[in-house]
Amino acid sequence: MPGSADWFTLCVEPLTVGGVVLCRWTTVGWPHKMVQLIEQVALQWEEDEERFRKLQLSDLAAFNDRVDALTVLTRLQCYYWRATAC
Repeated sequence: MPGSADWFTLCVEPLTVGGVVLCRWTTVGWPHKMVQLIEQVALQWEEDEERFRKLQLSDLAAFNDRVDALTVLTRLQCYYWRATAC
């Protein structure tokens, strides 16, 4: 197809749009940069999720310990009140 190569050539000189100077190579590089940022964010999310899971398991263990201690205390008080009521 004659002239089709002209459609895809990029000039090195800057492009001015609305008073803003843009480099045409920037338009080519941004999709790659966006993919890199998406990969970084996905990795950070995985790390954050793992950290939050560990925190949640730690908090759950502490909560269960507290519930167990309160259960024992409640049972002891129940036995105490039964013994003193007789």
